[in-house]
Amino acid sequence: MVSGRTGPPAGRQYELKVQEHIGQYWSTWLDALSMTHQDDGTTTLRGEVTDEAELHGLLTKVRDLNMTLVSIAVIDLPHPAYRPPAQSSDITATAQSGLRVHGRGEVT
Repeated sequence: MVSGRTGPPAGRQYELKVQEHIGQYWSTWLDALSMTHQDDGTTTLRGEVTDEAELHGLLTKVRDLNMTLVSIAVIDLPHPAYRPPAQSSDITATAQSGLRVHGRGEVT
């Protein structure tokens, strides 16, 4: 069966940093993300997030706990075979050299 999915592969590793130290007892409620207390008073949350809905849920929980989100980052890169779908068949990009490369491979 062929999937119509065009997004990135599921199950990406994320790292969220919040300003406060969080008690380990919140780990289960925060979808079992690993927690590391940093010397600067922040907590780093790290773990797999299966899709955007789960990520939004985590961000909602951070908000609900009244934590200050310092940063969020994807730890791993998407699978090398993944290429986002083009928005147009005639994509044009300008390189630093000034050459224009068209989506059909033509260089002008």
